[in-house]
Amino acid sequence: MNHWKIIKKKLKGTLNKQEHKLFNNWLESEKSHQELFEKVSSAWTVSQSNEYDSTRAFKQLKKRIGNSEFTAQQTIIWKSKWVVAASISIALLVGILFLSQKPGNPPALLSKKTLTSQRSTVTLTDGSVVYLNSNSEIIYPQSFEETDERVVELKGEGFFDVRPNPNKPFRVITGGVNTTVLGTSFNIMARKLEEVEVTVKEGKVAVSSNRLGTTKKGTEVTLTAGQQVIAELHSEDWQVREVITAEFLAWRGRELHLDQVSFATAIEKIERIYGVPIINRHQSKTNCLIRGTYRNENLKTVLDGLKLIANFNYEVASDTIYITHYRCD
Repeated sequence: MNHWKIIKKKLKGTLNKQEHKLFNNWLESEKSHQELFEKVSSAWTVSQSNEYDSTRAFKQLKKRIGNSEFTAQQTIIWKSKWVVAASISIALLVGILFLSQKPGNPPALLSKKTLTSQRSTVTLTDGSVVYLNSNSEIIYPQSFEETDERVVELKGEGFFDVRPNPNKPFRVITGGVNTTVLGTSFNIMARKLEEVEVTVKEGKVAVSSNRLGTTKKGTEVTLTAGQQVIAELHSEDWQVREVITAEFLAWRGRELHLDQVSFATAIEKIERIYGVPIINRHQSKTNCLIRGTYRNENLKTVLDGLKLIANFNYEVASDTIYITHYRCD
């Protein structure tokens, strides 16, 4: 069976009854077939939201991926530079780059990752700048010259200052959510599996869902300066709200301001700014309020200072902070 022909007809919704049966048999015969279809349908779905020649795009995708099926552990290597892990999110990034690429050799994929209490700045070849918070990663092409779109993938949290280019949109992939802009500055936090938070400082962005395995258009909202949306992947009710953007960008300057807040609120703010999970193993109820201000301090300095105020102990294990004792009088 020519599985590429069947996949194409499945995505276009033109399978007849016999072909539909053949497709289901092929899909269910091996797990690798399901993985292959998810990857291709992801790229196909995204292509439908743009003015692509879908038939030509599919041929390009097929040609560049090749006719062999994926295995669970397979990677794609192109001229010793193009290395892509066989995961849904990475495959989606590769698929979009394949579909948007102009004739020529594909660019190399690069990545930058930060650890606990680390931050980093990445300047892309188009002049756009990405500021990474702790425990985050940005995956991006070495060059945007041979693509019609500027596409990157974010894991964790990052602030984007995008260089304007009306002829080449900038797209950020975060799991099942796409954020598309022409030129603006905005923050994305994608630390939870089921939701992505997008906050716009300047300009305008479009935030949309990407539904795997279907060409049906998902949820989409438009944000302008001072607006935020929390995109829940399994909900179609995305609420846009007005926010004070400085509160969501405080992590860039490590500015922690606590003004008579509860211990729980203080912990939430520390998690946000330092990009590290904090688990309170000692859940005691108290009306104790905390006040303090820290600017560009490391995480240990902040925790050691607050423990004197709130009377708690903590330990660090596997990049997670555990509150082991808490008694704020």
